Amino acid sequence: MGRHEPSTSSAPIWPPDEGRERVMEMQTSEARSIVRLQKPTVEEFNERAVRAGRPALLTGCLDDCGLLASLRSAAQTGAQVDVLSRLIGRRKVHYTTIPPKQGGQLGYGDDGAANFSFSTGKHKVPFRLFADTLRDTLRADGRKGSVYMQSVPIGRVPELAPLVPDVPYLRDGVEGYSQFWVGSGGHVVNLHFDPAHNLVAMLSGRKRFTILPPDNMANLYPAPLDTRLGDTVGSRVTLLDPDLERFPRFETELAKAQAAELEPGDLFYLPPMWWHHVESFGLNVMFNTWILPISGSHFGDLTASLVRGLLLFHDVNARVRADYRPAYNAILTGATPDPAATLAPGTDAGFGARVSRHMAETARVLKDVPACLRETLPQLYDYYLFHVAGPPALARGEPAVFLRKLRWYTRLAAVVAALRRVTTRSARSR
Repeated sequence: MGRHEPSTSSAPIWPPDEGRERVMEMQTSEARSIVRLQKPTVEEFNERAVRAGRPALLTGCLDDCGLLASLRSAAQTGAQVDVLSRLIGRRKVHYTTIPPKQGGQLGYGDDGAANFSFSTGKHKVPFRLFADTLRDTLRADGRKGSVYMQSVPIGRVPELAPLVPDVPYLRDGVEGYSQFWVGSGGHVVNLHFDPAHNLVAMLSGRKRFTILPPDNMANLYPAPLDTRLGDTVGSRVTLLDPDLERFPRFETELAKAQAAELEPGDLFYLPPMWWHHVESFGLNVMFNTWILPISGSHFGDLTASLVRGLLLFHDVNARVRADYRPAYNAILTGATPDPAATLAPGTDAGFGARVSRHMAETARVLKDVPACLRETLPQLYDYYLFHVAGPPALARGEPAVFLRKLRWYTRLAAVVAALRRVTTRSARSR
């Protein structure tokens, strides 16, 4: 992707890209529209964005942000990096290096595995060393690829706490956490979704979010659960260069695409489960806040239940999957399944008993799950458990490896859930 220095004019500069132009041509005029709100009240934001389940671009909300003011005063990219280095130079961080041959893409390689990892390995480096690499990369103007410091918790950079955006939105979530991101630009995070409300605050540089509603997961070809992009599920389709012969259903989703172009001072709200593809231009500095609609332990229970379902159904035939699907769909949509559906014809009583226990577990973990999550769960089960669109391709074509990873995950999830329950009980008893 192209790269540019922050502009001193009010007009945005967006580098041309053939893949981007193809995507825009396929969008409908209705799909392109994103709600724009000028410094909305909390009630207006909740009504027009959160309760409506619609993304929104907010302006005029960061006028009192100290870090935004400091970066604007610095103006040039080198001076802006100096501002950050003076503030948090000794704090240790991870970052990712994206080689030039990768074209800035953070997603999946040809082998189906994630094509990036932290360049610092298991070790962190002081931010001042990352800043040196960042300056060098910016001066090279793409010849050395890109670098990207991702998702550093604000608690690890306390010097920034008084300077971060303080906005009144999404204050009533179950759990929330804020993170700090810095990159050289030219990096592109491919389509993925997060199960949380996301509020992005742009402080330097520009980002373009291309988003798709969570209404047809199978057409976006999610990757297997053992090859997530970080902690989230990503699409195997490269948005700006889709292989429509390999992923033909993806073409129907492009007409729904919307684009939000963020400049310094903008806030962008993205509801849970919306797919998003993020391009970055120039030195990029942003904060974001994720607000979970349910607790972290509840998320863990939901995921563990889905994984146990994958293990339960992994070696049954398509007819058995189809026989059990209506009962699961009833549970996922809040209805009562037909008792006769708990033992599909031709399956033994032992398997039927295991399915019944898993159905009961699924119903239990769905309690109090809000609509913004619940409405997408049937799609997850259809895609991963019941193979409605065909079996998802494994990362390396090794089912045994995939199953070992799933079994390991369920054991880990059980331990984490138990520890969280103990911690919660201990906190309540104080």
